[in-house]
Amino acid sequence: MGFHGKHFDDINLDSTPQMSFGALANYVSRCASIAMNLHYSPLLLQGILNLDPQLWKSYPQKVFATIGMSATFFDAAKRGILVQREYLNYFEVELGMLYSQAYKQVGEWQSGNPNRFIRNIFLMVPLSLAAGYEISTRDSFKSGINIKIIQHEASQFIAESIPDDVVAVVEMLFTLGENDKDMGVLADAKIVQSIEDFEKSELSLLDFFKMSGIHNLVYEELSNNFEIIFNTGLHSFEEAFNETNDIVTSIGHTYLSLLSEYKDSYLIANGFDEAARKALSRGKEVMDMGGLLTDEGKKGARDLINSMKGITPRSIEALTSSVTFLAVLGGIRP
Repeated sequence: MGFHGKHFDDINLDSTPQMSFGALANYVSRCASIAMNLHYSPLLLQGILNLDPQLWKSYPQKVFATIGMSATFFDAAKRGILVQREYLNYFEVELGMLYSQAYKQVGEWQSGNPNRFIRNIFLMVPLSLAAGYEISTRDSFKSGINIKIIQHEASQFIAESIPDDVVAVVEMLFTLGENDKDMGVLADAKIVQSIEDFEKSELSLLDFFKMSGIHNLVYEELSNNFEIIFNTGLHSFEEAFNETNDIVTSIGHTYLSLLSEYKDSYLIANGFDEAARKALSRGKEVMDMGGLLTDEGKKGARDLINSMKGITPRSIEALTSSVTFLAVLGGIRP
């Protein structure tokens, strides 16, 4: 990746070796919050993707929800730091509890549907754990992030999880509504009959996610080393940022790139198979035009997004916000 801390020059951060847990974890938490708020900003959605202004009405709920979740990102980053400094083992970070905690915080901080954020939660929590781990290896924020470490450690935290983590996730999934059946498929599966069976099993969350990876883009990502985020996603973001030096354009370009490569499992699970197919096909056409890096691509993007009013590809949305988190973590600034 081309993120080497060059955007940190005007930030007054402690650069002493072995920075405090609080400073490290708070930095990761802030980056996660910034990424989430940028992703759901009405200025981003309306100005770049030209979506329905009605979305503005729900923006305050999204702000409260994302800031509420930041406490879990902080907690996750702190636990990642503790693992790197050998105060905790991987299996002791309680990944399942962190997932459940983030979900509860969304509900506590706003009156809207917390399920909207469930895909973000599944991706961002292990990434925050890994970010805490990676950033603890440095003696300065300005030294630039090591993307390979974050990708490896995020996958490692999932692989080293234990049956208690699976139980916590299953219990959370059972609370999801009908509109989020793509995420609840694991809880509904008759693979294991009861919570007691999960507790007695030797399943990790990696095993659990693999059970439904072919039906769900988010679970596939979690069980496949975050390949979409770290390859397609970050490549598209960096391509756009290097050309435009504009974070909002880079987010929109990344979104379109992912939309052109992957069929959204949320849309398919909710009966929008044809919409998912058309989004994929038209997304490819827009990216062939240059995406948001050309005038022709921008026009194509506006037409594509206008054709999708009322239909949100939430899996692609969550993958995009995870890419944004890593870019902000790596020093990208407006």
